[in-house]
Amino acid sequence: MSTNTVKLRTRPRSRQSGSVLVECVFGVIVLCTFIFGVVEVAAIFKESSTMYNLARDCARDLAAGKQYTGTVSKVVTAANSTGHLSSNLTTGAFTVLWTDSADGSSFPSGNVVKNDGATFAGNSNNIPQGDLFRVDLAYTHQRFTSLLWNSNKTMHAMVIMRRQ
Repeated sequence: MSTNTVKLRTRPRSRQSGSVLVECVFGVIVLCTFIFGVVEVAAIFKESSTMYNLARDCARDLAAGKQYTGTVSKVVTAANSTGHLSSNLTTGAFTVLWTDSADGSSFPSGNVVKNDGATFAGNSNNIPQGDLFRVDLAYTHQRFTSLLWNSNKTMHAMVIMRRQ
């Protein structure tokens, strides 16, 4: 009587499984960094476009001779109701300067229509007809990655028009 015993062959344990895990961790870190970067750039682009449109709307109304306070309030209300910005916009974010130089090369600080919430012109629009004026909108973008680095970015949108 003979008994046959079958020996199972086992492969010697290799270190491949440990190195695969390390490579996977590095790959996931790189992939997450790339995804967060794409999302951050898209958010900055969207908010930059929204800010430029808001500054242009404000400048268009001021060029037509509308009152400053009503124009800025309308733009701020529209911006905050759409939810396109990561934080609420305030009227103090707008600065309007006008110049009487023909080429618009300088905007003297004394020619402020309104700056940082302090009214210089009341509710009127004191920009002389035919003169250039500049609307500057400053906004602080709250980064998605601010949880890690706690840094925000101040963005500006600037539009130059001529008062009609």
